[in-house]
Amino acid sequence: STTDFGNKQLTDITSLDFQRFINNFTSREMASRYLGVLKQAYALAIDNGYASKNPAANVVVNTERTAPKFKDNEKAFTVSDEKAFVEAIVNNKYRVLYLLCLYAGLRRGEVCSLTWEDIDLKEKSISINKSAKRSFDGGYTIGKTKTLSSVRTVPIQPILYNILLPLRSSGLVFNNNGKPLNADIITMDFADIMKSLNQKHTFHQLRHTFATRCYEKGVNPKAVQIWLGHSSLEMTTGTYTHATSDLIENELKKL
Repeated sequence: STTDFGNKQLTDITSLDFQRFINNFTSREMASRYLGVLKQAYALAIDNGYASKNPAANVVVNTERTAPKFKDNEKAFTVSDEKAFVEAIVNNKYRVLYLLCLYAGLRRGEVCSLTWEDIDLKEKSISINKSAKRSFDGGYTIGKTKTLSSVRTVPIQPILYNILLPLRSSGLVFNNNGKPLNADIITMDFADIMKSLNQKHTFHQLRHTFATRCYEKGVNPKAVQIWLGHSSLEMTTGTYTHATSDLIENELKKL
């Protein structure tokens, strides 16, 4: 991403550079994740002799937002935003990961723990039975799903089937030398894509979008509840099926 310190040497970056960078985030959660990655990166640099101090050590995430908050109703991609996003990630190394969240409604931790053994291309289904979670050493490890209802089977849409078929392998679908990916890095990559497209969506809204597209196509809400792994139908209909501006415009035409 382009930042005030993007072209600086490690030893030239100051705490002020990082503080200004962190202050630009609209999400405190994402700001904390970025800051955590920066702190880990500098700790590693110090251990290897590339830096003598950690400029991220004294940086704080503000308790008050310093950037405009995204509108609450912008929970799902519009059809045009989705199209632009899919086109933008054609050559992205995490393309398939993003599409699994967009077309199957997987959570970040679920997609990062997914193995090829979980993907049944013959039955065209994905078994969700685990989740990647942050470990004490700052990395990620595979553990249980978020809730009991999160254990589920999700259908593979034709568009996703055609993407997965030629990639069939074994072990973790997405990994770093056999270990789970650092999910925070993926969130950061996604944020960079949003910035390049001038869109204001969070990674989790890929999942929102899957639910909303199902809603727009008239899929039975109970089926969507099962696919999303929600414990109640109310959670599905009230939290995830946010009407997009496209849907609202189409409904207005009926008046």
